[in-house]
Amino acid sequence: MARANGWCDVGVINFFEADAAPMQSPREVYPPDTARKVADEELDGTSIRVHHAGSERQPQLLEISVQAGVELANHSHQIDEIIVVTGGELSLDGRPCPVGTSAMIPAGTPYAIVAGPEGGRFLNFRPRIDFTYAAHGEAAGSSPDPE
Repeated sequence: MARANGWCDVGVINFFEADAAPMQSPREVYPPDTARKVADEELDGTSIRVHHAGSERQPQLLEISVQAGVELANHSHQIDEIIVVTGGELSLDGRPCPVGTSAMIPAGTPYAIVAGPEGGRFLNFRPRIDFTYAAHGEAAGSSPDPE
């Protein structure tokens, strides 16, 4: 029986066990049009584990590991997101974010992440599936200039 909000069946809890899914390259997770917008250094320096894939009606939860010193360039997304630092240390827009730090990032808000000297890991929650990516200076979800 589905709930009125359509998020999930009553009584069905969707568990995720990390051992059941490997970390993957962003190239394997992102849609091709998103991956083309992201710098190679970022694609090569991160890995992603999909905890809950999400849909238009179900939330998305990704675990993202960032190698030491790698920068996730200034970008934004079309929907709100929450990140929670779970390992290492990250810097979000220049602010140090040790383990346990969380940040709610409103839709369309540009931000950058830099991993500390031992790398970093975070959970990324979005209220529905979303792989939009707008580099600094673009509107979220738009295509980059062809130049």
